[in-house]
Amino acid sequence: MQELVRLVNEEIDSAAADYREELEVVSDAIAGINSRLERLYDALETGKLGLDDLAPRI
Repeated sequence: MQELVRLVNEEIDSAAADYREELEVVSDAIAGINSRLERLYDALETGKLGLDDLAPRI
């Protein structure tokens, strides 16, 4: 029984590590997208980019 518990714990630890790695990748992607959005908002707010320039992308 103890061996079974040990094996299950190892499997759970391995799965948790995989999920942490995947979460880190997703978090990095979100941070990159947020950074791009922030630059876009800044360009719009300062008038460097007009809404007409964005119309084809929306």
